[in-house]
Amino acid sequence: MTRRVRQERKNGNNREPGSRDGFISPVATPSSRPANTPSPIVEMRGISKRFGPVVANDRISLDLWPGEIHAVLGENGAGKTTLMNVLAGMYQPDSGTIRIAGQEVRITSPADALQRGIGTVYQHFTLVPNLSILENVVLGEDGFLVDLGAAEGKVASLLADFGLDVSPHTEIRHLALGQRQRVEIIKVLVRGSRVLLLDEPTSVLTPGEVTSLLDLLRRLRDQGIAVVLITHKLAEALGVEPGELVGASAPSTE
Repeated sequence: MTRRVRQERKNGNNREPGSRDGFISPVATPSSRPANTPSPIVEMRGISKRFGPVVANDRISLDLWPGEIHAVLGENGAGKTTLMNVLAGMYQPDSGTIRIAGQEVRITSPADALQRGIGTVYQHFTLVPNLSILENVVLGEDGFLVDLGAAEGKVASLLADFGLDVSPHTEIRHLALGQRQRVEIIKVLVRGSRVLLLDEPTSVLTPGEVTSLLDLLRRLRDQGIAVVLITHKLAEALGVEPGELVGASAPSTE
């Protein structure tokens, strides 16, 4: 199931009638979710983030569920990437709480988020072009010594699962953009991420690569990953699969 979350930039108050927060939390009603459904992996409550006079996020609440694709949709500047950067540890919220597996946490950095099972693939790739796929994947591992032999088998298996017919020793500079993006996803999944945040992932892809990416996201969903697709393209949010609009909000200045 896909849950589409939208922020719309408007003039004036950004609170919807009947919402206690500036954002309607995408929490299914008891009638729409089976009784044996697991709890959310992530619960964000009342998240606010301000940059000077600009309110990027105003008391936003959001739940991320395992085995679902969540599309956060909005125009450029709507605050959707800011919200995900709070979850990814890039920003500290001005107010609000985050729970992971029911436990309230403070995510202090991207490394901390990754250790907690939250992986992010950014719009601009972070791969080192003259290093191999394998070297990029293990780059940043804890400790000074890395068992490349053990990592190679795991990376080779993921490359095959992701439809990449290349050797783990292939240098990044020889890969197409769509292939590089899949390596970025492998980097976070190999570290055990159960939540995958993708910031405008289709901005550099060809139409064929976009189709392949959306197919991959559906497969990850079926494996129990909570996928978050951050986009300003309505067609892509609708194209992943049918879903529901669960909230709307808008940045404002005071």
